[in-house]
Amino acid sequence: MENRLLLINKRAEVVQEFLRCFEHEDFIIDVAMSGVEGFERLRDTEYKVVVTGTVFHDIDGEKLLNYIAKNKPETVCIVYTTKLSVAQVAYLTNRLHVFRVFLRPGDYRGEMLTGIQEAFELYDVREAEKEIEKEERKNLEMQKERFDEMRQRVMEREEADTLLLRIFEPILNKIVESGDDLEEVERAQLLSIERQIIAQYMKENQQPVGGLGTVEVKLRHQFFEGFENRRLRVQTGSMVIQLNQSFVDSVYMCIWLLVRRITMLTKSFQTDVTIDFETSTKVNVDVRFKLPDGVWQEEENRALSKKITAVHEQVVRDLCSDFIRKPEDGGLVYHMLLDSQKEVVFDT
Repeated sequence: MENRLLLINKRAEVVQEFLRCFEHEDFIIDVAMSGVEGFERLRDTEYKVVVTGTVFHDIDGEKLLNYIAKNKPETVCIVYTTKLSVAQVAYLTNRLHVFRVFLRPGDYRGEMLTGIQEAFELYDVREAEKEIEKEERKNLEMQKERFDEMRQRVMEREEADTLLLRIFEPILNKIVESGDDLEEVERAQLLSIERQIIAQYMKENQQPVGGLGTVEVKLRHQFFEGFENRRLRVQTGSMVIQLNQSFVDSVYMCIWLLVRRITMLTKSFQTDVTIDFETSTKVNVDVRFKLPDGVWQEEENRALSKKITAVHEQVVRDLCSDFIRKPEDGGLVYHMLLDSQKEVVFDT
């Protein structure tokens, strides 16, 4: 199958830039200027790669992405849009299996070209896997070795976290508020910490969390083992329900971010986590921290420290339907309501 790419974008200037930058590359580009036209082309033609925006005049961009995920699972999807939050990126990559996310204005000849080339290669890898499954058993070992080499070249890099970090790279430095009350050095520190948050999470969580019982195991391994002055207790409700994997990942990420922030303030603390599922799609999470005297008060009095806390908490807010933080005697408590049915709204 030839390397054919479909560009779906309502903006004529974006289409012109895209075609001009890639006119000499070894892949064919078809264009759809609306969501409906994109649907029609996807229905009539097989594409290895789709590069699409998230906002259209005629249809909801999320519906288009859902259609690709459900009806064209073999097609590798790249999103190119103007603005996204971390929560929206997580939604696209976890729920809709988007391969890359790029923000305008993009580096066409750099990271975007690399992303498109890797998308074509990933498509070929997936097709190779299907062919392997169809072939006779006597050829399995030879084909499997070749496939493993291809898969390793696409899905692994020298660092285990590089592939996932590339998803987030285009939006780094856009999460933090302007921080007008900070000195230039403090602002640089804040942006560095922002990068560390995402880099550390993606490095430590290459694999899905798994069942709800794994939440405590992973938290204990990452933050509490080897620290005599740290305590963790996790309580879960007794309701027996089938949970969506990506929903459990979101719950874990919220708790992970809050615990990580506390570890930056003090080496000694106690954490009590209560996870209470109302339904399979809605959960209440309470995270209580007992801290040494004066730790939180000192944090509240430093502008940079408050900004660092704000970076952690803003990502959690984006993932929650309700988010409350309040001081408590000897520490503080966070209350979060997560709803897997929460809509992710894309900006125009």
